[in-house]
Amino acid sequence: MSQESLPHNSLAADASSADAREPLSVIEEKIRHISKVDPGFAEVAIDRSNSSVTVYTTNMHGSSNYDYVKVVPVWAKLTFKPALLSRRQREALRTIIDHKMVEMQELGYQLTHWGVRAPDGPMCIFVNSASLPDQEVRAKFEIFGAETVQFELEQRENLRFE
Repeated sequence: MSQESLPHNSLAADASSADAREPLSVIEEKIRHISKVDPGFAEVAIDRSNSSVTVYTTNMHGSSNYDYVKVVPVWAKLTFKPALLSRRQREALRTIIDHKMVEMQELGYQLTHWGVRAPDGPMCIFVNSASLPDQEVRAKFEIFGAETVQFELEQRENLRFE
C-alpha cells in the first residue's frame, strides 16, 4: 500500500513559535468533523512525538483530502494512507455481524468479538469453534471485497475495539 503527503495550505498561519501552535487534539477534532461528510474516511492517527497527522482513507485521491489539508497547520506533517474499509463500511459490517449471529450459531460458529487491529486493516471476526467458517460462509461477510473480513479462532491479543 502506498501513502501520499500533500502540501499544506499555503494560507495557513505560520506557527513557528510553540505557544502559537494549535493543539493536535484540536486538529484531530477538526479532521473528525470533516470526516462526517467524507465516505472514504477510515481513521485519523495523531503522533505527538513528531507532530504528525495521518488520515486513513479508502479514497487516496478524493477531493475531501484537500479539506483535511486546510485544517492541518504547516508545522504538522500530514500523511494519507490507504485503508481497506472506511468508517462507514466498518459500521455496516458491524450491523451485518449483529444480524447474522443466530445464523452463524446454527452453523456451529459462535462469534465472540470483532473489530480492527489497525486503521488500515480488515475487520477481524473471532469465532469460538473447532474450525473456521468455509469460503461460502465467509463470502456472506465480504460485501466490500475480498480480504476485507478475516475470520480467526478465539484469541483476544492485539485487537483494538472501536
